[in-house]
Amino acid sequence: MVSLWVATMALIVGLLLGLYMTVPLTPLLVKFSDYIGLAVLAGFDTIVGGIRAALQGNFDKRIFLSGFFVNMLMASFLAYIGNQVLGIDLMVAVVVVFGLRIFNNLAVIRRIMLDRLLRWFEERKVASSMAVSEGETASGQGAMKVEG
Repeated sequence: MVSLWVATMALIVGLLLGLYMTVPLTPLLVKFSDYIGLAVLAGFDTIVGGIRAALQGNFDKRIFLSGFFVNMLMASFLAYIGNQVLGIDLMVAVVVVFGLRIFNNLAVIRRIMLDRLLRWFEERKVASSMAVSEGETASGQGAMKVEG
């Protein structure tokens, strides 16, 4: 309950800061907007990977948090160094790598969810067929033939 309150307060404070501090930060954000976009993509990759790990049962929040921040910083840093120092546009490479990782993780998540859904349908089918067979046993071996 406390963590929900803290998260809500942090969201409100962040929104208020974003509304009132946009003017002095705008030139900085425009200058680094490409790198911020890469950081968001890297963060999204980590989130999708965390969902995959949770569905597979091996989620560790320390690995998730460290991967979240390290991926964001390294993606932006590599693209910045590539553009400013080496003169190579590494942004495309970073987008391709994280895009492939995201779609790979989404494919695994889809398979896991589909397997769970099919298993759920199979369990319901077995449970309903057991209920029908128990009902036939209770009524005296099913319907009786009527001869006329």
